[in-house]
Parts: sequence; structure tokens; C-alpha cells
Amino acid sequence: MKLAVFAILLFLMPLSLAHLEGGQDVAVNGFIVDFGYDPANPQPGKLTVLAFNLVNEATGETIEPQSVWIRISEGEKVVFAGTFFPQIKYVDFSYAFPKAEKYAIDVKFFNGTNLLAENTFDIEVSGNKVSPFSWVVGAVLAGLIIFFVVRFIRK
Repeated sequence: MKLAVFAILLFLMPLSLAHLEGGQDVAVNGFIVDFGYDPANPQPGKLTVLAFNLVNEATGETIEPQSVWIRISEGEKVVFAGTFFPQIKYVDFSYAFPKAEKYAIDVKFFNGTNLLAENTFDIEVSGNKVSPFSWVVGAVLAGLIIFFVVRFIRK
């Protein structure tokens, strides 16, 4: 039984150390408004995880707001707006941006009707980019395949 518990904890440890790929923390009125997203380079039409957290700047304690209002806009066009009622001290959700563009994400944290903090974050959604690392891996694999095919044909 102890071994099973240890194995489960060992399996879950990497999940607890995970973090989002991109984001920004901004100090506002004694709070830190924490915005994170994953993947680091959001793609249009693909899900991006967006996370919002409010932290007491002096103590580092996570604040649990009663509600969090979020609006995503592209220029003057609002593409998403909603109010969330967090049950676990923060808000996270998945969103698929409609196209490659620069978006503004407005967030407001409330306790009742009392506005605790607000901020606007910008996020760039780009077209389908392939990382330079992918090109290197692809080139190496292609070279190995050609090498072995040529070597096999010569035998």
C-alpha cells in the first residue's frame, strides 16, 4: 500500500511543478495580477489555456475574488466576454483565438461590487510557425534516412 501511494505521488510531482509557457505579472494597487497562457505561441483556431490569478503583493498570498470579469478584443471588436466565479482561487479556461492578430485581454477582479484590481494584457496570436528546432530535427532525420537508403542500395 505504501508503495502504491509513493508511486502515485511520484507520478503527480511533475504535474505540480508545471507552469504555463507565457504570461506576465503586473503590480496594481497592492496586488499582483498574474496572467499566464499556454502554448507560448498561440495559434489561430487552436486551444490556448488562459489563466488569471490575483496575489497580495506584500504577503504573496493568493486572493480568492468572488468574481473575475474577462474580455478579449481585437481592436474595437469584442470576441469574448464573460464573468467567472472561481472555486479554487484562480480562473483558467481554454480559448481558440479566431485569427492571427494582436488581442487585448482585459481582466477585473471583484469582491461583490468592490473592484480589487484590473489590468489589460496584450497577446500576439501568430500564424502557423514552425520552430527553428523543428527544422533542425527534420533536417537531421532526413539526412539519416538518405544516408541509410543510399547505404542499403549500394549493398
